[in-house]
Amino acid sequence: MRALLFMVAGVFAIGCGGQVSEEESNKAAEGGLSLTRVSDTEVVGTFTTLDGEVSFSSVLVSEDVVDVKLDRGDRVLSSHVDWSKFENDLSITGTGAAVVTAEDRRILQALTVAVEEEIGESTRVSDNLVRQSNLWGSHPEGPLAIRHITADEARGWTTLCNGTSYRNFAHDGGGHALQSEYLKYGPAETTNPCRARCGPGCYAVGTSAWTVDCGAHDRCEQHHGSTACSDEFSSASDDYTFAGNCNY
Repeated sequence: MRALLFMVAGVFAIGCGGQVSEEESNKAAEGGLSLTRVSDTEVVGTFTTLDGEVSFSSVLVSEDVVDVKLDRGDRVLSSHVDWSKFENDLSITGTGAAVVTAEDRRILQALTVAVEEEIGESTRVSDNLVRQSNLWGSHPEGPLAIRHITADEARGWTTLCNGTSYRNFAHDGGGHALQSEYLKYGPAETTNPCRARCGPGCYAVGTSAWTVDCGAHDRCEQHHGSTACSDEFSSASDDYTFAGNCNY
């Protein structure tokens, strides 16, 4: 698989909530994606931006279990995803502080798009790499917000696959009054066409999940920034990990 010099366009360099400033997104404006191993059971490589580098791996441990590791040098952000149980265990290990930084978020959001552009989500390992780099890229700045995710496949999320409609998105942002806003979401919404997509950007090559909880998380970050939206992130974490992809 060829190494890819990936130029991150402005809309892809920011999260779907649109909270990252233009100045911040420019720091991740150039990235090099190098894939060293790609198969149905393993994806391994590195991704470099002006913010720094991440080494990544997504390995099929068994038929329904995938381990994703995102190595930032001093810390490894890990996801152990079990699709048979709809569970995901998250951890941060290493010599650095066990936190997610603004730089981590920018790099991992850009990585999500680069991997999706280059190899898509057609295998279990590539799909989980996209999902988990996106999950960690959406994690609030600061300490680990959630260690264990358990999803209810039947009731865990409300899918929004038409992508061109209106609905209420409610959030509290942590410590302030509940807000419920009737907003348009999806590619037809010109103000924020990324809203409710469980992933960065709006028009990436592959498929992606669009859900109510991801929309609420997006709207919270638009108002209050990532650090105030841990509750919304926790509610959306099972959507990022397990919600079915929409074709659009």
